[in-house]
Amino acid sequence: MPSPKFLHSVRNVPRHVPALRQIPKYEPSEPPTPELWTPPDADPTLEIPGEKILAREKNTSKVYWPAQIKEYIRPKGPSRPPLYEIEWMDTLRAKITRDLFYTFEEDGFGTCVLGNFESSFDEVVNDTDDGPVDARRNRPRGASPEPVDPPLSGHAFTELGIHEQFVYTKPVLQAILRDEYAPAREVHRQFVSGGVRGQNSVVQAASLARGSMNPQHVEDFHHCLLEWCLRGAARGARVAEGPGQREAGAVEADEETGAREVVDEDITVEEVVAEVPTSNDEAVAQRVDVADEPKSAEEPPASDSKDSTATLAGFDSFTTNSSEDPAMEVEEEMNAHGEEPVPAPAPTPTPTPDTDTDIFEDAFDTASVLSEASDVSALVSVQKPPAQVGCEAYEQLPLLRKMDYCLNVLLPELLIQINVWREGNRTSVELLSDEEEEALHALGETARSKNDWVFDVKRMRKLKEAELKNREVVVGGTSSRPKKGFRLA
Repeated sequence: MPSPKFLHSVRNVPRHVPALRQIPKYEPSEPPTPELWTPPDADPTLEIPGEKILAREKNTSKVYWPAQIKEYIRPKGPSRPPLYEIEWMDTLRAKITRDLFYTFEEDGFGTCVLGNFESSFDEVVNDTDDGPVDARRNRPRGASPEPVDPPLSGHAFTELGIHEQFVYTKPVLQAILRDEYAPAREVHRQFVSGGVRGQNSVVQAASLARGSMNPQHVEDFHHCLLEWCLRGAARGARVAEGPGQREAGAVEADEETGAREVVDEDITVEEVVAEVPTSNDEAVAQRVDVADEPKSAEEPPASDSKDSTATLAGFDSFTTNSSEDPAMEVEEEMNAHGEEPVPAPAPTPTPTPDTDTDIFEDAFDTASVLSEASDVSALVSVQKPPAQVGCEAYEQLPLLRKMDYCLNVLLPELLIQINVWREGNRTSVELLSDEEEEALHALGETARSKNDWVFDVKRMRKLKEAELKNREVVVGGTSSRPKKGFRLA
C-alpha cells in the first residue's frame, strides 16, 4: 500500500487520461512579402562598350592610366557593389568600381595625376607656321595627278603619295557635295541644315574619324581636301580663337609680303584671293613694280645739266662695287649731249638716278624684266580650276562654315575611302550602285574603328585641361566688362 506521503503528492492527478484536443494550424491571411531588391543599372552617361576613361587600379593608388570600359557587371546581392570590366592600354583587364575612374565629362579627367605612357603615333602640333611642312603646303601646287588605269589597290595603293591617293576619292567627295552619295547623305543634311544639335553630333562623330591612320597623313589629306574644295580660299581665312580673336571683317597685313587678308564669316569663295607666289615670282613682281612705278610727284625735276650730272655722279660712286662700271656709261652719256663731266661729289646715302637715262636701263635690264613679266603674266593668265560646286544648301554656307564642312563631313568620308582603297576592298574610281557603296562604306567604318584609342585619350586629356583653364578665365572676369568665353579647337 502506498504511503500517505505519496498519496498526498498525487492527489490532484486525474484518474483517467484526458482526451486529445485538436489545435488548429496557423494559416496567415497573406503570404510573407519577399525582400524587394533589384541590381542597379550601369551609369547611363557611359558608353558601354568603348567609353574611354582614366582609371586607377585600387583605392590606394593615386596615379591614373588610360583605359576603356568593356562590360558592366551587375552585383549579385545588395551588399556587393556594381563593377565595370575595363581594359588597360597593355590589353590586361580588371574589374573596378565606379569611383576608381573619371570620364571626359568629369573635371577629374583633366586634374588627376597621369602616369607616363605613349601611343602608337605622336600628335601633330600646328602651333606655328614656320615648319618645313607648312612652307611646302604654301607653295603653289602643280596639276593634280590622274588615277592610273587600271586603278591601284591594296599595297600598291599604299605606296602612292598622299596627293596621288587623294585623287582616287574625288568622285565620292563630289557626290557628297551634291547630296548624291547615299552613305553620307544623313551626315551631309545634318550639317547643312543649320541645326546646332545635328552639327554637334556630326562634329563628335568626326573627332573619331582618324582610326589607326597616322595623324600626319590625316593632316596632309585635310590640306589636299581644302585646296581641292575651296581652291586656295581657305588660305585667305585665318580663324583666330581665344583671347586674341579678331572681329569679323578685320583686315590683317602680312609681315613679309604686305598682303592683306580679310576675315569675314560671310565672305564668299569668289571674294577671297590668296595666291602665294614662289620666290622667283616675287622677285620678278618686285622688279616689274619698280620698272612700272611712276615718278613721285614730290621728286624735283632736273633743272639743269649740272644738277643732273651731280646726281648721276653720286649714283656712280654709290655703285662702284657692281659687276659693271656705270661710270663709263655716265661719261658716254654726257659726251653724247656735248657736256663735260664734272667731278663727282661725295656719295649720298640714298641716291636717286634719273629714270630717263640709260643707267636705269642698265641697272634693271628693262627688256629682260618685261620679258620675264610677260612670262609671268602668261602663267597667271592660265585660269585656276574653280572651287567645287555643291548642292544649293552647301553653296549658301559662308566660307568658314564650308571649312568646317570639309573638316567634319568630307574628311571623315575621305578617310573611309582611303581605308577601303588601302585594304584592297575598292577597285573602281567611279561610283557604284547605292548598295555596293553602302557595303564599301561599312567596310571603311570597320577599318576606322580599329583606332589607337590611347592616342584619343591623350587628345581628350589636353582638351579637358584647356576647358578647365578657360573656365577659370571666365570665372575671373571683371564687372566692368562682360565675361568672355573661349572656343576650343
